[in-house]
Amino acid sequence: MLVRPKALLFDFGGVLADTPDGRSDWLPALVQRVTEVVGGALSADEITADVTAGRRAYSHWRDALARTPEPEELTHERFWADFVAADWPADARAAVAAHATELVRIWIDRGSAWQVRPGVRESLELAREAGVPATVVSNTLCGAAMRSFLDREGLASLFAAQLYSDEIGIRKPNPRFAHLALQALGGVPADAAWFIDDQLSRGILCARRAGVATAVHVYDGPAPSADPGPPVASDRPPARAGEEAAALGHSANPRYAPDATVPTMETFRDLLAAALA
Repeated sequence: MLVRPKALLFDFGGVLADTPDGRSDWLPALVQRVTEVVGGALSADEITADVTAGRRAYSHWRDALARTPEPEELTHERFWADFVAADWPADARAAVAAHATELVRIWIDRGSAWQVRPGVRESLELAREAGVPATVVSNTLCGAAMRSFLDREGLASLFAAQLYSDEIGIRKPNPRFAHLALQALGGVPADAAWFIDDQLSRGILCARRAGVATAVHVYDGPAPSADPGPPVASDRPPARAGEEAAALGHSANPRYAPDATVPTMETFRDLLAAALA
């Protein structure tokens, strides 16, 4: 149901901003810093292999957590100590745990590569003119990097609040994520809010669980199929894996079905303008 919104909850990646494909220069920098942190206890090749395996394991873990009612986020320390360095010498494992926040920032902070999606700034300005507060609600291991990006782009002032999973300790689709965001906006009731996300199995399901009035899916890929099959390829986002592919394949299920789907944030801006008219 497209109600006139009294609050807007925006996902970050795939909604507010995109990262161009093919950017991988963060990995050598990360491996070099980890090598320094562990004092040469492991080779660059060993570190590269375990960082790559840890990221893959984290991706599978996120898919699995999307099936649970109240998923929590990993701490920076647990990601490095358990997902990356589980089989490293004890001193090396302790060292990366002690530097976990710094190392996560190197991995996630691709602010120079993120690009604000067309239509985002106009949507936020339209909301501000109408007196509708907005917040960021994003699953991430480093919300600080996203805060910095939005500040550099001059967008931070257009948000009344920003909530990131590593900072609040829970992940979408945990409905408390939406409830905390609405509280941060002054206690706007869920049945008067919009939730804008590109992930059915995270954001849209979070909106459903939290009782948010309008769930808007930002998606420009192929039409959902009854058979989810392999990861779904799309221009934006580049791939859908695991739980999200299954959610796309069963998007008629009311748990996943959005109230509206828009291919671009420019289209979203038009949808928002019509609802505010």
